[in-house]
Amino acid sequence: MQLATRLSLTCLLALAACSSNKNGNGTDGGNGDGGSGSIDAPGAACDYTEADDGSNNTTAEATGVTIGTQNQTICGQVNNGHFGSASMTVDVDMYTVTVGSSTAELIVRFENMSPSSLTDFQVTITDTSVDPTLLNSGDYNGTLGDHGAYLAELPTGTYNVVVTATAAADIAAAIPYKVELVADQPTTRCPDLTGMTADYTEANDGAANNGNDVVLVDFAKIPSFSLTPSTTDAPEMTGLTVDSSKNWHVVGSSAAVAAGTDTYLDRDTYAITTGASINELSIRLNWPGSTADLDYLVFEANNLTTPNVAATLTATTEDEFATFAVKPSSSYWVWIGAYEGSTGQPIAYSASVCAATFTP
Repeated sequence: MQLATRLSLTCLLALAACSSNKNGNGTDGGNGDGGSGSIDAPGAACDYTEADDGSNNTTAEATGVTIGTQNQTICGQVNNGHFGSASMTVDVDMYTVTVGSSTAELIVRFENMSPSSLTDFQVTITDTSVDPTLLNSGDYNGTLGDHGAYLAELPTGTYNVVVTATAAADIAAAIPYKVELVADQPTTRCPDLTGMTADYTEANDGAANNGNDVVLVDFAKIPSFSLTPSTTDAPEMTGLTVDSSKNWHVVGSSAAVAAGTDTYLDRDTYAITTGASINELSIRLNWPGSTADLDYLVFEANNLTTPNVAATLTATTEDEFATFAVKPSSSYWVWIGAYEGSTGQPIAYSASVCAATFTP
């Protein structure tokens, strides 16, 4: 929940999920369309297929697709022959879609069929103005999972879906891709579990409230993520292997801790494992009051190079929420921190962890 410049940095870091949604209500991600873990229409057929690669890098193709009430899939190709050496851009494709009579709650999922050929594959949503405003964005480069995913909340109107592929050099042959715009049900799929029985409760923060810090986070620095100097703090081993059998619940407390060397106060880290078929998670972080700004990041265990997601919107209103790709049967660190300037600690928080299986 931090500065807009931090959101831009997150996108540049090629996260699997990155959204400019400022109220956290975009879509409750992770368990599919209102279910408890299954994703509707895996490998969905194409509702619109790219038809004008010659000009859709500057003029969006009119798809005729209306999103928000049903799942829609746009299919296209990253084509060779357009390479720009200055920007390292292989191809850009733009498509116009429409949101009908009510606000669209969406999960945007996307994959390309040859991630190793590209350094990055990005899907953004913008308005249709001459100088477009970036509304949502996410990346997929094959290192964080087998697809990209993020949440979007779009009012009635017309929008551009922009697909951008980059590489060190032009590709040898076209690479097919799909972008799925999936209608979501936020209040039922990954709800706020505050007050419900916890699957794990914070236990190892210690008397000094630094027993589970693990990671320092400062978006003004490069790299932005580093291990704490302490040799004694460690992630809390929750023992949770999250799957789609239910929504999992982790609770803890953001303690009254003075600022350290980064931009966060108390930091809490939890180790979880994904189930054998799980390749997508959603986490909803809630806390009471309006004086604290809590954020979360998710890292593959022992790898701080690029987080799978950074839920760091700027606000003191509770509810950080994101959907993002992960790897099955893998260990992750869920890091929760109170941003500098937060007051009112100690503050109890509740994290809903919702798992899903998506078939690209």
